[in-house]
Amino acid sequence: MERSILFRAFADNPIVLRDLRATMRGTRAFWFQAVYLGLLGVLAVTGYAISTGQNLLGSIAVGDYGPRTFGIVDAQRQLQQFYYFIFLTLAGLITLIAPALTATSVSDERQRQSLDLLITTPLSATEMLVGKLMSSLAFLGLLLALSLPASALCVMLGGATIGDMLRVYALLAVDAVVLAAVGLYFSCACKNSLHAVIWTYVSVIAFVGITFVVGFLVGTNGNTSSVSDIFPMAAVGLLSPFAAVMPAAGRNIVLGPVAIPAAVAMLPAAFLAVRLLLTAAAYRFGTFGGESGHSLRKQVLLTTGIVMLAFDYSIASKGGMLAYYFYTSDSDSVSPDRDSMIIGAMWMFLVGLFALALPFLPGLFVPVRAEDAPPGDAQAARDNGYFSPGAMLLPRHAGALPYFYAWLGVAVICLATGTFAGAGRYDHRTLQAVLAGAVYVAGAGTLAWGLSRLAARFIRAASSARALAFGLFVLFNALPALPLSLIQMNADDKPAIFMAWLGGPFLYEPFRDMGMISILVSGSTALLIGLVVGIVSKPRKA
Repeated sequence: MERSILFRAFADNPIVLRDLRATMRGTRAFWFQAVYLGLLGVLAVTGYAISTGQNLLGSIAVGDYGPRTFGIVDAQRQLQQFYYFIFLTLAGLITLIAPALTATSVSDERQRQSLDLLITTPLSATEMLVGKLMSSLAFLGLLLALSLPASALCVMLGGATIGDMLRVYALLAVDAVVLAAVGLYFSCACKNSLHAVIWTYVSVIAFVGITFVVGFLVGTNGNTSSVSDIFPMAAVGLLSPFAAVMPAAGRNIVLGPVAIPAAVAMLPAAFLAVRLLLTAAAYRFGTFGGESGHSLRKQVLLTTGIVMLAFDYSIASKGGMLAYYFYTSDSDSVSPDRDSMIIGAMWMFLVGLFALALPFLPGLFVPVRAEDAPPGDAQAARDNGYFSPGAMLLPRHAGALPYFYAWLGVAVICLATGTFAGAGRYDHRTLQAVLAGAVYVAGAGTLAWGLSRLAARFIRAASSARALAFGLFVLFNALPALPLSLIQMNADDKPAIFMAWLGGPFLYEPFRDMGMISILVSGSTALLIGLVVGIVSKPRKA
């Protein structure tokens, strides 16, 4: 039955035909294609002129106006520069166009008041959203096909091989699906099309930047050439269109005796990202939200675990991002400096993962009422309990804090497992760092939970309460920075009271005496404050 539903969602979807007809009706789509081709042609000519004119400009700069000759090596280098210019331009266009095609697909239906008619059809939420996504990608595929003459020019001139071109096109197509899914989510989450477009591009910029810097550079050890092997985090990094153009995209990811092409390894990462975004979009779409809440929470746990495993294996393994610089060259022993850097990177990545999740936590922690309850789950409107592990995977407030602790547990376990698998060793300092980081993030999350309940105590609307909860968390943790900035002190003369502040651990050297104590003290203090505030701030009854 489930297979039949998925098949109909992709192969026999009336939304695709309906939206494609609407897109191609009139002359706007053809004018868009003409402008796109004209812009790509101008950029191709400009890139070729810049790439092949560098030696000429250099000769003129030194006063050499005589006949010029090109060496084979120089010509090949210039043609490769032209290849990168063309495909980086194409990657930029994909980054701009792909999310725009879906960012208003659902919000426009809502503003035209045609969404209610769409919901009354026999189609499920999955079929509707997949149809919207496929119709947008069909038009994007047409644009990619129109760019083939410009990219084929690189192959004809010798700047790249046909295999390189096909690989980059395949990776860009997969990345386009992910970026279009980002736009589709915000189209469902935002009622206004303008807000959907703004949030889409803010998120796309952050997503492309983070996946390239954190994923690709960590996964390739900062070496983006076409030689040597790379690490699992590169599969996440290739979700950035700009990473897909790099030579390292043609390398292999090595897991023990197994070598997997990076372009193949990124397919599961793309599938998980698209599925997570589509499930989140279905959660916010129409009257189907309650049906997707359970699946969404499980997918977040799975994605968190995979990312933590890939990251920590990549930085801890011999030859990895940090191990490369701190591995002793004369033996197989591990230097103390490398241990410290790996431990610090582990803890900072865990805190960074929490920081990325922080804007979404008020949506998880703020208790909802009848008018704000997830569609399809009336029980959530009556569920204002504090802590119920049985409701962990349900969109109910009683399961919010247990779910956060489960998310943290998955992250910590996968962090420790990835580090051990990569480094091949484990010591007591690493275990202490993992436990201290878990206490710190648990305290910060519990504080966010308590402040969310406090905000819901005074503001009835869920959206306004979530904004207030986020503001309270930021304000609560930013206030101690003001007196600290006014205090003149030496590196070892910090007031002990600041050890209880969530920003306190960053005042000390991580995982060395006072730094470790500050992590534990600040996390425990935030945990206690969050529990007290959350328990005494029971929201008023509807």
